[in-house]
Amino acid sequence: MLSIPVLRKRYGKWCRINYCEEAYRRGLDRHPFVVNETKKWQVKLLYLAERAAVVRMINASDSALDNYYRVHKKQYIDIKGKVKDFLTVRESVKGDYFSTEESLLLVKTIELLNKKYPVTVNEELLRRLSRKTVSDPRAIEAVFYKPGGSFPRVAFPTIDEAWSMLR
Repeated sequence: MLSIPVLRKRYGKWCRINYCEEAYRRGLDRHPFVVNETKKWQVKLLYLAERAAVVRMINASDSALDNYYRVHKKQYIDIKGKVKDFLTVRESVKGDYFSTEESLLLVKTIELLNKKYPVTVNEELLRRLSRKTVSDPRAIEAVFYKPGGSFPRVAFPTIDEAWSMLR
Protein backbone atom coordinates (compact mmCIF):
# COMPACT_ATOMS: atom_id res chain seq x y z
CA MET A 1 0.00 0.00 0.00
CA LEU A 2 1.27 3.47 -0.90
CA SER A 3 1.89 6.06 1.79
CA ILE A 4 -0.19 9.24 2.02
CA PRO A 5 2.68 11.52 0.84
CA VAL A 6 3.30 9.30 -2.21
CA LEU A 7 -0.41 9.26 -3.04
CA ARG A 8 -0.62 13.04 -2.67
CA LYS A 9 2.39 13.52 -4.92
CA ARG A 10 1.03 11.21 -7.62
CA TYR A 11 -2.48 12.62 -7.39
CA GLY A 12 -1.14 16.18 -7.41
CA LYS A 13 0.92 15.48 -10.53
CA TRP A 14 -2.08 13.81 -12.22
CA CYS A 15 -4.28 16.82 -11.35
CA ARG A 16 -1.73 19.33 -12.62
CA ILE A 17 -1.32 17.49 -15.92
CA ASN A 18 -5.05 17.00 -16.48
CA TYR A 19 -6.05 20.47 -15.33
CA CYS A 20 -3.34 22.03 -17.52
CA GLU A 21 -4.45 20.05 -20.55
CA GLU A 22 -8.06 21.09 -19.94
CA ALA A 23 -7.04 24.73 -19.46
CA TYR A 24 -5.11 24.70 -22.75
CA ARG A 25 -8.04 23.04 -24.51
CA ARG A 26 -10.30 25.83 -23.25
CA GLY A 27 -7.81 28.52 -24.27
CA LEU A 28 -7.25 29.76 -20.73
CA ASP A 29 -3.53 30.15 -21.47
CA ARG A 30 -4.53 33.15 -23.60
CA HIS A 31 -6.67 34.77 -20.89
CA PRO A 32 -5.21 38.21 -20.00
CA PHE A 33 -4.88 37.32 -16.30
CA VAL A 34 -2.99 34.08 -17.08
CA VAL A 35 -0.74 35.83 -19.61
CA ASN A 36 0.06 38.54 -17.04
CA GLU A 37 0.75 36.06 -14.24
CA THR A 38 2.93 33.96 -16.55
CA LYS A 39 5.01 37.04 -17.41
CA LYS A 40 5.41 37.79 -13.69
CA TRP A 41 6.71 34.26 -13.06
CA GLN A 42 9.08 34.44 -16.03
CA VAL A 43 10.53 37.71 -14.77
CA LYS A 44 10.78 36.38 -11.20
CA LEU A 45 12.58 33.20 -12.28
CA LEU A 46 14.99 35.16 -14.49
CA TYR A 47 15.64 37.56 -11.61
CA LEU A 48 16.27 34.67 -9.18
CA ALA A 49 18.71 33.06 -11.62
CA GLU A 50 20.63 36.31 -12.15
CA ARG A 51 20.66 37.16 -8.46
CA ALA A 52 21.94 33.67 -7.61
CA ALA A 53 24.73 34.16 -10.17
CA VAL A 54 25.66 37.51 -8.61
CA VAL A 55 25.57 36.14 -5.05
CA ARG A 56 27.73 33.13 -6.04
CA MET A 57 30.54 35.62 -6.69
CA ILE A 58 30.84 36.27 -2.94
CA ASN A 59 33.95 34.63 -1.53
CA ALA A 60 33.49 33.99 2.19
CA SER A 61 36.97 32.55 2.74
CA ASP A 62 38.43 32.22 6.23
CA SER A 63 40.84 35.10 5.56
CA ALA A 64 38.00 37.34 4.32
CA LEU A 65 35.94 36.54 7.42
CA ASP A 66 38.92 37.08 9.71
CA ASN A 67 39.64 40.45 8.07
CA TYR A 68 35.96 41.48 8.34
CA TYR A 69 36.00 40.51 12.03
CA ARG A 70 39.14 42.55 12.72
CA VAL A 71 37.64 45.64 11.05
CA HIS A 72 34.24 45.25 12.79
CA LYS A 73 35.35 43.79 16.14
CA LYS A 74 33.41 46.33 18.17
CA GLN A 75 30.13 44.90 16.81
CA TYR A 76 30.80 41.59 18.55
CA ILE A 77 30.82 42.37 22.26
CA ASP A 78 29.31 40.61 25.25
CA ILE A 79 27.11 42.11 27.97
CA LYS A 80 30.15 43.43 29.82
CA GLY A 81 31.44 45.23 26.72
CA LYS A 82 34.27 42.75 26.10
CA VAL A 83 34.99 41.77 22.48
CA LYS A 84 34.01 38.16 21.83
CA ASP A 85 36.49 35.66 20.39
CA PHE A 86 36.29 35.15 16.60
CA LEU A 87 35.48 31.44 16.85
CA THR A 88 32.55 32.22 19.17
CA VAL A 89 30.97 34.67 16.72
CA ARG A 90 32.17 33.14 13.44
CA GLU A 91 28.64 32.39 12.17
CA SER A 92 27.45 35.93 12.99
CA VAL A 93 30.53 37.36 11.27
CA LYS A 94 29.85 35.17 8.24
CA GLY A 95 26.24 36.37 8.04
CA ASP A 96 27.22 40.02 8.44
CA TYR A 97 30.05 39.68 5.90
CA PHE A 98 27.78 37.97 3.38
CA SER A 99 25.05 40.60 3.84
CA THR A 100 27.53 43.44 3.39
CA GLU A 101 29.14 41.89 0.32
CA GLU A 102 25.75 41.05 -1.15
CA SER A 103 24.61 44.67 -0.81
CA LEU A 104 27.82 45.95 -2.42
CA LEU A 105 27.57 43.49 -5.30
CA LEU A 106 23.91 44.25 -5.90
CA VAL A 107 24.59 48.00 -5.93
CA LYS A 108 27.45 47.51 -8.41
CA THR A 109 25.25 45.27 -10.57
CA ILE A 110 22.43 47.81 -10.52
CA GLU A 111 24.86 50.59 -11.48
CA LEU A 112 26.20 48.53 -14.40
CA LEU A 113 22.69 47.67 -15.55
CA ASN A 114 21.62 51.30 -15.21
CA LYS A 115 24.48 52.35 -17.51
CA LYS A 116 23.51 49.70 -20.04
CA TYR A 117 19.74 50.26 -19.71
CA PRO A 118 19.18 53.84 -18.51
CA VAL A 119 16.08 54.38 -16.39
CA THR A 120 14.36 57.73 -15.98
CA VAL A 121 12.21 58.27 -12.91
CA ASN A 122 9.49 60.89 -13.08
CA GLU A 123 10.18 62.36 -9.63
CA GLU A 124 7.20 64.73 -9.69
CA LEU A 125 4.75 61.94 -10.51
CA LEU A 126 6.34 59.76 -7.85
CA ARG A 127 5.91 62.53 -5.24
CA ARG A 128 2.26 63.02 -6.23
CA LEU A 129 1.60 59.28 -5.99
CA SER A 130 3.38 59.11 -2.65
CA ARG A 131 1.13 61.83 -1.24
CA LYS A 132 -1.98 60.03 -2.47
CA THR A 133 -0.92 56.65 -1.09
CA VAL A 134 -2.05 56.41 2.51
CA SER A 135 -0.70 53.72 4.76
CA ASP A 136 -3.48 51.42 5.96
CA PRO A 137 -2.79 50.48 9.60
CA ARG A 138 -5.36 47.67 9.31
CA ALA A 139 -3.59 46.05 6.37
CA ILE A 140 -2.28 42.54 6.91
CA GLU A 141 0.49 41.17 4.76
CA ALA A 142 0.55 37.41 4.30
CA VAL A 143 3.16 35.43 2.41
CA PHE A 144 2.46 31.85 1.36
CA TYR A 145 5.31 29.44 0.71
CA LYS A 146 5.28 26.45 -1.56
CA PRO A 147 7.73 23.98 0.01
CA GLY A 148 7.77 21.32 -2.74
CA GLY A 149 8.97 21.26 -6.29
CA SER A 150 12.41 22.09 -7.61
CA PHE A 151 13.03 24.72 -4.95
CA PRO A 152 11.06 26.05 -1.97
CA ARG A 153 9.61 29.40 -2.96
CA VAL A 154 7.02 32.02 -2.33
CA ALA A 155 3.79 30.73 -3.83
CA PHE A 156 3.29 33.83 -5.98
CA PRO A 157 5.63 36.42 -7.54
CA THR A 158 6.78 39.07 -5.08
CA ILE A 159 9.45 41.72 -4.95
CA ASP A 160 12.57 40.41 -3.25
CA GLU A 161 12.96 41.98 0.19
CA ALA A 162 16.74 42.05 -0.17
CA TRP A 163 16.46 44.99 -2.56
CA SER A 164 15.04 47.09 0.26
CA MET A 165 18.54 47.00 1.82
CA LEU A 166 19.83 49.15 -1.02
CA ARG A 167 17.93 52.32 -0.17
